[in-house]
Amino acid sequence: MLLSMCTAYAETVGASTVFHGAALVDSQAGFWDGSKEFLHAINNVNKLNRRNVVEIVAPLILKSKADIVKCGVDLGVDFSKTWTCYEGQERACGECTACSSRVKGFIDAGYIDPVKYAIDIPWEKYNCENI
Repeated sequence: MLLSMCTAYAETVGASTVFHGAALVDSQAGFWDGSKEFLHAINNVNKLNRRNVVEIVAPLILKSKADIVKCGVDLGVDFSKTWTCYEGQERACGECTACSSRVKGFIDAGYIDPVKYAIDIPWEKYNCENI
């Protein structure tokens, strides 16, 4: 639903592309809208638009969370200004599905996530370093 609204908005402002943040872990977790098959299907539906076709691209769809973290570090992303938690509290919970996959991605990449969590993450146990 959200991607349909995004493509509708993109069309009204004259954009030709919508970027979808799906990652490999999304399809592995069973989120159907994070799969290559879904991306292909929704783009086929969007091609039925005879005015301005808007393509949805998902450049991270085959990348692990660790790959995404490493890429972000290489690009100088300030991860302290990013948010993944589903809970909507002042601090990220560290336990929801989104937080868990984010923490694992940082651990697998070898970095300490600068986001403050409501629970203690033992970064030193995993030999993680600051970005």
